[in-house]
Amino acid sequence: MSVIDIHINDFNKDLAWSENPTQYIQYLKAILNWWPEVTGWDRITDLVQQKKGKDITIILPDGKTKRLQFKFRRRDYGDLLIEYRHDYHIGGYFLGWIEKEGDIDYLIYCSPQRIFRIEWSTLVNAWKQNKEDWLANYDLTPAINKEYDTRNVGIRWNILKEAGVNFEEYLCGSVLT
Repeated sequence: MSVIDIHINDFNKDLAWSENPTQYIQYLKAILNWWPEVTGWDRITDLVQQKKGKDITIILPDGKTKRLQFKFRRRDYGDLLIEYRHDYHIGGYFLGWIEKEGDIDYLIYCSPQRIFRIEWSTLVNAWKQNKEDWLANYDLTPAINKEYDTRNVGIRWNILKEAGVNFEEYLCGSVLT
């Protein structure tokens, strides 16, 4: 494989794609589908809070809130891509989002055709119970970034359900690109 054949991920480019207004409207439609009584939301822009997994906090009529973390994928592969580690090209690593303590109620997992609302606590528990098996059986080729490689497992939805992960699916009204 030549250098030309290697795809290098660009976080900023991927973030801009995920925040495209057409995409964003679909995410908001899904949130309103799951929480039709929502009275408002706060989009978290503080980097410290985002690193704790909070992207949006929605506000319910009783004053309670739900903390949502968003993950995006440009294509639907029929699985949940779970990021467990980043390996720096110069040595060392840092933990992926599944391995970090997060102040999250739901992971909102978005592809162009489907959006999933995943109960965070059930996902973390399933990861802890199945980590070794999932790493042995579902580890993917590392995704290359500019300064590090991202390590992921791709877990199919039926396997997640069998492992006790609670989730709901929202079908997008139109296919996004």
